[in-house]
Amino acid sequence: MASEHTLIRIKPLFIRSMKTERAMVLLFSFFVIAILFSFLSCSSHHKNGSFELPPSLTKAIDLFYLENNNEKALQELHKTGSVKPSREVVLLSQIIASMAVCETGKCDSATLLLQKVDTVAVAQNSYLLFWYNSAKGLILFRTNNLAQSYSALVQTINKGYDERAIGLNKRLLARICISKSDYKQGMEWMLQSSKHFTNAGLIKSVAINEKIIARYYMATNNYPAAFQHLKAAEAGLRLMPDTAETFYVYINYIDYYLTQHNFEKAKWYARLCLSQCVNSDDNQMKTLVYNNLGGIELEQHHAEAAIPFFQQTLNIIPNYNGALARHIMAHIYMSQALMQLNKSNEALQHAKEAVAIAAKSQQMQYTAYNNLAQRYKEVKADKLAFCYLDTAMQFQNKASKASSDVSKAYYETRAELERETTNMELLKQKHKKQNMLYFGVITVLLLLSIFWVVFIRLQRSRHDAYKELVKKNLAIIEEEKRSAAALQQQLAAKKISRIGTDSEKSEQLYTRFIHWLETEKNYTQSDISLDIIAKELHTNRDYLSRAINDKELRFTDLINKYRIQEAIRILSDRTDIRGRYTFSILAKEIGFNSDSTFIDAFKKQTGLNPAQFRKNLIDPS
Repeated sequence: MASEHTLIRIKPLFIRSMKTERAMVLLFSFFVIAILFSFLSCSSHHKNGSFELPPSLTKAIDLFYLENNNEKALQELHKTGSVKPSREVVLLSQIIASMAVCETGKCDSATLLLQKVDTVAVAQNSYLLFWYNSAKGLILFRTNNLAQSYSALVQTINKGYDERAIGLNKRLLARICISKSDYKQGMEWMLQSSKHFTNAGLIKSVAINEKIIARYYMATNNYPAAFQHLKAAEAGLRLMPDTAETFYVYINYIDYYLTQHNFEKAKWYARLCLSQCVNSDDNQMKTLVYNNLGGIELEQHHAEAAIPFFQQTLNIIPNYNGALARHIMAHIYMSQALMQLNKSNEALQHAKEAVAIAAKSQQMQYTAYNNLAQRYKEVKADKLAFCYLDTAMQFQNKASKASSDVSKAYYETRAELERETTNMELLKQKHKKQNMLYFGVITVLLLLSIFWVVFIRLQRSRHDAYKELVKKNLAIIEEEKRSAAALQQQLAAKKISRIGTDSEKSEQLYTRFIHWLETEKNYTQSDISLDIIAKELHTNRDYLSRAINDKELRFTDLINKYRIQEAIRILSDRTDIRGRYTFSILAKEIGFNSDSTFIDAFKKQTGLNPAQFRKNLIDPS
């Protein structure tokens, strides 16, 4: 009897459930039809996402691509707000403003401006997405995030929305490749860039490209070709006068004549540069000239004459782009000059200062450490010299790896772009047949919708479990953040004691180890090992291993834990483009050498594989 009563109670519920499901099927069907008809009505009007620009925005873009007219471009952008602009115009104005601010040297402000752009709205419009990736690539380039910059810029080069923008983007791609010693690909991008600028009538931009090409030829020791391109750059800038760009052409002449050991010509151009900037407020130009003047004297072994120029650089507050790099070089040059004057203590002090700045700014670390190694070698401190030389080589190897990563990214992206071009051509050929295809899809979806509710019911329990796991793992990440903050405070408050019990020393060493891991996300290094970390912490490998074991932890499990947490952070941050990477690329990004190892570690730690985690994070329904 109890079971019969139960059935009686369940039956009305079942009937109500069926009615609800039928209603949901109908709603779903109407929803699908509405979306498809909406898409059909919009497809003829927004094939490429472009829209009409107000005159002030058009002028701002024109001024931006005239090189060094960024302040005027920003003034024009302010006018767009007075004409009740559309949502698309507002978004594009924000994007162009971030680019102009970046080129005025305010990279942090530019980054903040771009972060305020509604990326969800941008992603729905291919024209806005083109400009967004252009801005993102430019800002990342100026902030020395070259691999990320490359990834953003290559997404723009096949779009064809604006010849000037593509010309600039290819110039940046060329500079990234050249900086990583991929000269062949760099020259290919640069020649394409000049072609775009020529088509757009931007003579000054072509001249600037000539200057960059001259630098390439100097780097490859083809000095006659370098000289010819410098002459072409100078001639182009005479047609479209630009004091700042002419200044940098003269700086390149200095480098050229130094390679020819023509010190008088080099000095002549250096003094010409100094006369252009001595009365200006541009500290970037001044420090560059001072370092060059000092470098020329140093090349001639005139150490006493060189030192005042380097001191001029060091007297200038580093509040401009490239400032820390110039200060590092000034300290390095000072150490060389003082060593020539047999002032070894002062020389070592400047060499150490260069290393300290390089370590904080993560710039020119190989050069700074190599210089310090040479200074110690000159004072016969061979052990210290060997130690710093070894560190310098590690930085050089890291730079070589980054170079190969950029090259690999290029070839992968190039293949992807070729596939995309082919697909676009196929879509154009089938455009006339699309309407019939849409109606066919509607019919199929109506049939599928009948089974949708049943399928959802079967999946709901599993989805709920997945969502709970996602929430749990995100909660763990937040807890880890709080723990990390507490650890930072603990480390800042507690002085490292050389006296204490073994347990206390082990605890201190473990705390330092965790701090090192979390600082700069060192756990993402693919070649990380106990030996490397022990060396960074200036301790013994066995002591470090024992400190980890005392916590009943395994080194590999601990590193994997941090890497998986980094993966979760990336996947859960919708503004982080890496969250859309394939898992093989994401695995390498966070330090794993293979995607299979990454997937196994991810599932072991979270209970989900990465695909399940991302799916339930983006679409938890």
